[in-house]
Amino acid sequence: MSSQQEYAESVRSSQRAAEQAVATWAKSAQSAFTAPPRGAEGPFDPNQVIDQVFNFAEQMLGVQREFAKTLAATAASTGDVVQKQVKKSAPERNPGNYDDLTKAQLQQELAGRGLPKTGNVGDLRKRLLDDDRK
Repeated sequence: MSSQQEYAESVRSSQRAAEQAVATWAKSAQSAFTAPPRGAEGPFDPNQVIDQVFNFAEQMLGVQREFAKTLAATAASTGDVVQKQVKKSAPERNPGNYDDLTKAQLQQELAGRGLPKTGNVGDLRKRLLDDDRK
């Protein structure tokens, strides 16, 4: 078989596959919409079916949008409640009063704030005070 013949056969094979795919899709669409829409009078109107399908899709999208908004609002509300609970359970400190803490305690406080823990006690206290002022 020459390369031209192979190419022609390949094109014909692709055409048959495309025809078969379209035929399969048509059969599926036809079986999905075999019954005419309720209340249809006269000849079958495919535009009415298309409108019904897209109206249904719009309604579903609207329901999904409201669900997502409700979920987001619930998550935000839950986050607020958790933050309030954390603040209530955190020990009360007077901002800027770090004189009574040891170096290890100062480092722990800095770590909790995501700040560097290196330096002498004076540096650590200064870093905490600077952070309190923010």
